Amino acid sequence: MTAAIVNTHIKGHVQIKDATSGEVLLDKFNAVHNKNMAIAIARGLANNANHQIYKIKLGNGGSSIDSMNRITYQAPNVTGSGADLYNATYFEIVDEAQAGTPSENSVTYQESPTDTTTIVICTATIASGEPAGQDISDSPPNPNPEAQFAFDELGLFSADNRLLTHIIFSPILKTQNRELVITYTLTISVS
Repeated sequence: MTAAIVNTHIKGHVQIKDATSGEVLLDKFNAVHNKNMAIAIARGLANNANHQIYKIKLGNGGSSIDSMNRITYQAPNVTGSGADLYNATYFEIVDEAQAGTPSENSVTYQESPTDTTTIVICTATIASGEPAGQDISDSPPNPNPEAQFAFDELGLFSADNRLLTHIIFSPILKTQNRELVITYTLTISVS
């Protein structure tokens, strides 16, 4: 008897919207850390601890801007056991089983009735007052595209802080006059 081969494919996608204006600030596919994702799936099937998606981290180390205002992007950091964002500056817990998780944050899933695809949906809202220390408006007196809360990288992390996905993008400035809604989907298909 020969063993059946099962192929699993995971595709990640991130959308970031301004909650007030509805403007889509980011709509992009991302990279997956294959080894850490395989560990998370195996732990979930074995009902072991730390397998769930726990938080979304944001950072400002994914790109740099030169004197000619050209943006250079780092490669997504999706290899190695200690993979992390290049410079994490903020995070939101999305695991609603954790005490204190904002009600707007969640991890849910949707099964497809017609094929072997399931979608995991992670939602996080960064309220206007979060994070502490941000600029008051999008037009501060001295705008700095490399400010602590000019996010240009984002990742999903398990409860034991394993990076599962990583995306690099043009900086999005988080200020007090803006509430951001992050919708991160993982489409999982098995054949």
